Parts: sequence; C-alpha cells; structure tokens
Amino acid sequence: MLGGRFFRVSSGVLCLFLVGYFRTGSAAVATTINFVSDQTWTSFAMNPDGSIGTSLGLAQFVCASCQPSFCPSGATVFNHPYCIWGANLSSIPGAAWTWRPGVTGSTTPADLQGAYFSKDFDLPGAPISGTILVAVDDFAEVSINGTVVGSTGSITDIGLAAGAQSALKPFDLTPFLRAGLNTVTIRAQNGPASFTGYRCNPCDYSGNPAGVVFGGVLTYETVPQPQTCATVLAAFTAGSIDVGGGVVVDTAQCAAAPAGCGWNCVLGPPDRQFTSIGELGSVTVHFTDAVILDAPGDDIIIWGSCNARYEPGRVLASADGETFVPLGTFDAGVSMDFDLAGSGLAQASFIRVEDLPGGVLPGGSGVDIDAICAYHVGMPVASHRESWGSIKVRYR
Repeated sequence: MLGGRFFRVSSGVLCLFLVGYFRTGSAAVATTINFVSDQTWTSFAMNPDGSIGTSLGLAQFVCASCQPSFCPSGATVFNHPYCIWGANLSSIPGAAWTWRPGVTGSTTPADLQGAYFSKDFDLPGAPISGTILVAVDDFAEVSINGTVVGSTGSITDIGLAAGAQSALKPFDLTPFLRAGLNTVTIRAQNGPASFTGYRCNPCDYSGNPAGVVFGGVLTYETVPQPQTCATVLAAFTAGSIDVGGGVVVDTAQCAAAPAGCGWNCVLGPPDRQFTSIGELGSVTVHFTDAVILDAPGDDIIIWGSCNARYEPGRVLASADGETFVPLGTFDAGVSMDFDLAGSGLAQASFIRVEDLPGGVLPGGSGVDIDAICAYHVGMPVASHRESWGSIKVRYR
C-alpha cells in the first residue's frame, strides 16, 4: 500500500480497455535463393581501364549458330563455324549464355570488348553459404559487394581461355556474404583477334564471339516470426507516374511480370503481388482486429519489391488515423523492419507509406508495396461504458 490511502470516484463513467501482446519463437530455417544468367541482370559497359562504366540495360542472350537447339528465344546468334561453348550446363538449369545488349554478329567490334553483369539479392537473415559456377569466352572475374572472389579464363593465354569456355568453374561466395542486400557482379571480357588464329583482324562477333554463363545458390538462416498483416485499406492517394496494381514479383531474382491484381494487393500477408502507389502517392492501412505495440525489437515489417532502393517510400504510424509520426524510409531489399521506439507511440493502428520524389523512371517512380504486417500486436478486450455510483479504491 502507498501510505494506505484511498481515492474516490463518484458517479463517473469508467471505461475498461485491456491490451496484451504476444510474439512466439520459432526454430531457425534455411532459405535458398537460386540464380542463373538470364535477362534480369543489369549490364554495364567496361571502360578502357577495365572499370565499370555506364548502364547498358538488361543482359542479352547470345548463341553460336552451330548450336541452334541450345539458342534461347530472342538470342543474338553469332554465325561462327565452330561450337566453341562446350560447357555442360546441367548443374545450373535455366542458365543461358549472355552478353551485353546491342551487339550484332557482323557489325559490332569484338576484340577485347568487355561488360559487367550485376544483380542485388536480399538475405533477410544470417548467411549460411553461397556458390557460383561460371563459364566464359574468354575471361570472367566474380565480385560480391565490391570484393573480388576470383576469376577464370584469360585474355592473354589461349589455353586458359579455351578451358574456361569448356567447363564451369566454382567459386565460394560464403566468406563475402552479409545479412541484407548483396550485390553479385561478373566482369567478362573477350579475347584478342589472335585467339581466332587471325581469321579476322580486327574481328566482329561472328569471327570472335563472346559470352558468359553462370548460376549459383545463396542460403541464409531465418527465424520465422509471427506476423499480423493489415486487412483494411484506410486511404489510397494515387501518384502521378508509375501508378498501378498487379505485378507478381519473384523476390529471389527481382523479376516482375504483369498479373491481375488491384489496389488491395497491399492487404493480407506477403504474396509477391504489390501495388505501385505512384510518384508522390500514399497508401494507409488500418489494423482493425489488433493494435501494434511497441515491444522489445522491431514491431513492423513492410514488404515490397526489390526496387525499393530505387523507389523509396517514407513509413509513418498513427494511433488514431489523424496524427502520423515518421518511422523511417523503406529503401532497401524486399522487406524492411521498423520500430515504434522513439516515435512517441506506445501503440499504433494505422501505417502509412508515402512515395518519396525521384526514382529510376523519367519524372519519378512509385514505391511498390506488397504487405504491411506487425510482429507485436495487442488483442483488445471488448470495452464498454458503465455509469456507476460512488466507488472506493484502495491502493498502495
């Protein structure tokens, strides 16, 4: 008792509202991301000094004319008389020989030409292992997060170059992986005219083809966490550019394809379908069956597309749907966590995402949102109002 004192509530109205929260633990699981060389990799020019240059767009499939049964649809065919790419690709199904876009077999200079191929992968957990297999005509260097892992082939030794075209070489990525965003980059370069026996000098790609093929696996550990996801759309303000619903996202490889889906794509659990809210647009969801609580650790997870780093959005929270306070920026990976701590809110029922100006498209791009979920939720007990007479409460 605090001094054994009493206080009185007389003829008042007393409302009861009880809140508790839960967060259950789960065993860690291993999640695997498979990737291959395809047309989802961004290609870059190689500068004369070997450094990475300007973006050239997505990689292009290439193929030698002596191997028509192996040519992917839409591939640029090099009319070369010899089957020079003999690497067995059965261990990396779906991989195809690729090169930078815009080359043609008979008009584009080929000697010592190079290109970079790069892609981001989100590992939302502790990395376990990573491997990549590479074959190339004539030289390739593998990097991850800016660190060179190793190389295969040569632009000075024709024997090493021939070996690199004929077999996949493995590289261990494990020591270089980190939780969060990882950028895998392959620098590839063609050999000189002398590698052709000077059948041509200088050579175009019909006389001196070039290509690279690769595939790999990234594995990371996650502890699944219970998520309560928003199911009510409180408000939607469409932006002016890049606005629309209905994209199925392969979050492992950051690829997208049209699908039938509307603004409600932001509701429910993450399903790799998102809504692009458009340049300077916003979306607000309402947690109606539970309240989000500020508990130890992060409280909220936002799911979107892999373009978050190029199409960011501001995340805000509100307890009443009127006053919103910022929690941070959704700008990395496929998902990001946010914490109510420091916001001044003990709980929240509304989450809003506002598109930030700028983006990868001319004039701007809209942030893509798949789902908005909570880790810590309170289950409110039904409340009711009662008018009581005088009551006496004893406390200490």
